[in-house]
Amino acid sequence: GAKNEWLFGVEVQDDGTVWTAWHTDTPTGKSKPKPRATAARLGASGWEELPGTVNSADLQGDLVIADGGGDELWLMAEPFGRLRRHDGSGWVPEPTPEAGGEMRAAVGADGTLWVRLNPTCGHGTAGDLPDSKCWGPSDILARFDGEAWEVFGPDDGIPMMGDHYMGFEGFFEVAPDRSVWFNPIGDYEADGSECDGIASFDGQVLRRYLRDHCITAMDRAPDGTVWLRAFESDLNAPREGSSRGFKWIPTALVHTYAITPEAVAAAE
Repeated sequence: GAKNEWLFGVEVQDDGTVWTAWHTDTPTGKSKPKPRATAARLGASGWEELPGTVNSADLQGDLVIADGGGDELWLMAEPFGRLRRHDGSGWVPEPTPEAGGEMRAAVGADGTLWVRLNPTCGHGTAGDLPDSKCWGPSDILARFDGEAWEVFGPDDGIPMMGDHYMGFEGFFEVAPDRSVWFNPIGDYEADGSECDGIASFDGQVLRRYLRDHCITAMDRAPDGTVWLRAFESDLNAPREGSSRGFKWIPTALVHTYAITPEAVAAAE
């Protein structure tokens, strides 16, 4: 395993296989080793490292893989590195659309890749340099089917998304029906809250749920049910004389919600 190593994400597939990538130093024959990242999976026979490594000097992203099985393995350097796919023998860079650089990524059970793009970033081609402006909210999604990219934006109903809100990390998951789930960010100046519930988009229809709630945790079950922990957004409204930001919410006011595939169908 990767004892005492820096991990680049951990993913568990529905069949129980555990995937991760970790930082390792590759000897160069010089005084300073070359920082690299390698990926591995843990199965019934133990850890199996994949061939090929990636320069990890500026790697800040995570490993993403299809929950439902298969080896659709991707590694992203968030927010301005190149998106890479493992082809069985090594890591192959996959340029993103010119709509922007990748910020978040998730893979569906059939291998469909969804990416949240940021228009202030350069698209992920070889030789791109980090852009100091490559941060902040975005309303652009892209879907990759293994051959071509399809880009969606405000004209398709995509709301503004962010990396964090109220101190919570933004969520980005793909359901069995190939839709992507994420948390939009609210208009703080207009509504006094950065929370705007959870949303799903299947390439045609945007669906919104729990819009008056702040989502603190999200996970997806193998049957497609999306589980959420949330509290009502007005509980986090700024009080007179207080500063903007997260306020501690009593545990008793944080509830668990389940959105089943039947509920999604009924929302159409």
